[in-house]
Amino acid sequence: MRTISSPRASRIRTLILLLLTLGWLIFIFSNSLQSGAESGAQSKRLLRFLQDLFRSMGYQGELSEHVLRKLAHFGEFAILTFLGCLDLWSASLLSLSHTPRRVCLTAAASVLFCFCAACVDEFLQRFTPGRGPRFTDSLIDTAGGLCAYLCFLALFFLIRILRKRKSSAT
Repeated sequence: MRTISSPRASRIRTLILLLLTLGWLIFIFSNSLQSGAESGAQSKRLLRFLQDLFRSMGYQGELSEHVLRKLAHFGEFAILTFLGCLDLWSASLLSLSHTPRRVCLTAAASVLFCFCAACVDEFLQRFTPGRGPRFTDSLIDTAGGLCAYLCFLALFFLIRILRKRKSSAT
């Protein structure tokens, strides 16, 4: 059964998604404003937790702090980009009825936003004691965004295909 959403509910949903995206961006930037010592201590705590978790599951390998930090970069910006894609969808800039080309190009704006946010994030680290900007981190961040973009597109077109099948079956 299909539900009809009111324009007010749509605006509220869009506002909530925008606030989530803004909150996530603030979270990312706040991590960059931590001193090198604070950030390192946070990474070490998470590394110990993950190593204990992996050992409890029978995995005996080691995860390095460097790899963990790069995965955190990748993951933070993957989430940011996915939220950006959801923002575009909620604001009706993406629709299941749009052409695949338009959907891909519109959602690609989220990857561009991700890259810009990654550059600002690295720039902020320039002013943080014990930290420094690395363009390679911006590229890792953008790779996370690109991965999220591809996952969003796969999900978007899967939903589109399933809806078409459902409507042609009735």
